[in-house]
Amino acid sequence: MVFIKILGADQFIALQNVTLIEQAIRQHLDLKDEINFICPDSYFVHGDQEQTSFQCLVEVLAPATLKAHRAEMIQGITEGLKNLTVHGHIIFSWFDPEDEIDIIDSDYPDYMTPDNMVKTVDNEPEPTSDDSAAQVDDSSIYTGNIFQELDDFVAAHPEMNKDQATLAYYESKRKAKK
Repeated sequence: MVFIKILGADQFIALQNVTLIEQAIRQHLDLKDEINFICPDSYFVHGDQEQTSFQCLVEVLAPATLKAHRAEMIQGITEGLKNLTVHGHIIFSWFDPEDEIDIIDSDYPDYMTPDNMVKTVDNEPEPTSDDSAAQVDDSSIYTGNIFQELDDFVAAHPEMNKDQATLAYYESKRKAKK
């Protein structure tokens, strides 16, 4: 199994491009292995400047048995990155196939697909413009100054600056509650 991590690219754009990247790799390499992508929300930063989607890092974790096909993988990844980033950096991490352990729950499919995902049904009809719930009673919307009492208190105490008067107002409200 091959894992490709795309870091420093907009994750939604990356998700839209993984199929193109996989197709480009398979076009250059008769690969029987599955290819899985990891596209986290991440940033590429250089010199205090965010470079996301201008620069991206692609980390390829692959069985050492594919090391002889590194050039074909680079060519496929490079072609697939054209719609994703301006500049790309590829790092390979090779592992012994014996070190790959898959933990699969046989009660579930190996991967989610549109065909095996749970779909919910919304039985609530969408409100129409003539529904009473959709109508807003303008008379119930307060359009006045919700801070009028505070503004009056501040105006009545010119000996205090605005912050002092605001604190004094809320202190008097707190004392009145006791």
